[in-house]
Amino acid sequence: LDVDLLGKTILGHCSSHLQESHAKFVENLGKKISLRSAAEKSTRNQRNQLEDEIVPRIGYLLLRLISARQQTMMGIPQLGDVIGRGRHNVVYRCKSWGGCERKRSLVVKHTEGLSSDGWKRASIDLLMLRLLHSNGETDRHIVKQYGTIITPLESTKPTFIRVLEHRECTLPEALQRGLKREQRKLIALDVTRAMTFVISDLKFITEYPRAEIVSLDRGLRAKLDFSKIEQSPDSGDSWLGIPNFHVPPEVHRWCPPELIDRIDVYSLGCLLWEIFNETNKPPSVYKDCTTKDQMKTKVVDEGLRPERLDEFEDEWWLLMQDCWKPIRKRPAVEEVVDSIKALLKQSSISGD
Repeated sequence: LDVDLLGKTILGHCSSHLQESHAKFVENLGKKISLRSAAEKSTRNQRNQLEDEIVPRIGYLLLRLISARQQTMMGIPQLGDVIGRGRHNVVYRCKSWGGCERKRSLVVKHTEGLSSDGWKRASIDLLMLRLLHSNGETDRHIVKQYGTIITPLESTKPTFIRVLEHRECTLPEALQRGLKREQRKLIALDVTRAMTFVISDLKFITEYPRAEIVSLDRGLRAKLDFSKIEQSPDSGDSWLGIPNFHVPPEVHRWCPPELIDRIDVYSLGCLLWEIFNETNKPPSVYKDCTTKDQMKTKVVDEGLRPERLDEFEDEWWLLMQDCWKPIRKRPAVEEVVDSIKALLKQSSISGD
C-alpha cells in the first residue's frame, strides 16, 4: 500500500465533506437570519401599527364616550372672559357648568385645529390623567382636569374643550415678569416633587418636562399641567425662541430599560437651568439652532450642554450638571429632591 496516497485520499474525502457541511451550515444560517429578520420586521410593524393606529383609535373612541357622558350630565360650560390665548387655544373663565357658579375655581380651555398627532396625544394623555386623579395625592402635584368635551361629536374638525383647575399663570409668564431667587428655589422643589410623584409613585414618564407644562398659583407654588398637548415636545420651539433643548440624548439612542426613569432627569436639569436663568435668553451654545435636527446635532453628536450663568449658585450648578451626566451616572429623581431639600435648608427656606 502507498501510505502517502492513502493519506491524501482520506484527507481529500474529509476536506470535501467538511466543505459541503460548511456550505450547508452557511446556507442554513442565512435562512435562519432571513427568517429572524422577517419576524423582527413583522413584529416591529405590528408594534408600530399598535402604537400609531390601534391605541390612538381606541383612546379617541374612549375620549368621545367620556365626552358624550359628561356632556349629557353637565352640559357645555358657560364661558366668561378670555384670560389667555395660544396657537390653537383660547382660555376662558368658567361662568357656570352643570348649573353651578364656578367663576373662581375653574377655567375652560378651547382647542381647535388639532392635528392627528394632537388628537392621539390628547386621548392618551386624558386616559393617563384619569389614572393619575384616581390617586389621592395627585391634586398636590398635577393640575386637576374636571371635564373633557368634544363638540360637535360628529364634526370632522371638532372643538376640544377641557374644564381645568384655575391657575394664576404659567412658569414662562412668571419668569418673564421676574422672580426672586427664593421663589425660584421653591418652584424647583415643587416641580421636582411632582416629577417624583409621577415617575416613582405612578410609574409614568413625564415626557421631557419643560417650563411650558408648569403652572403656578397665586402663591407661586407649582404643579405640572398635562393639558398642554397641542404638539409633541420634541417639535416646535420653546418659550426661549429656540427648538426644545430638553429632549435627552437617550431618545436618539438605546436606553437600558432599567434606567428609563432617568431620562426625565436630564430634562429636569434643563428645566432647572430655565428656572434660575434671570436673563430669559436661550443657552448660547444653542442660539444658532433653528430646527430640531440642528439641536440634535448639538446635544447628541457634539455633546454640548447649557453654559453656567453668573447668577447660578455653585451647588445648584453642580446639581444641573449631575442631571446631564451619562444615564448610568445620573441621579434618580428622588435623589434630586433630597439634594434640593438640603440646599433649601442651607438657605433657611422652608419647602413645606
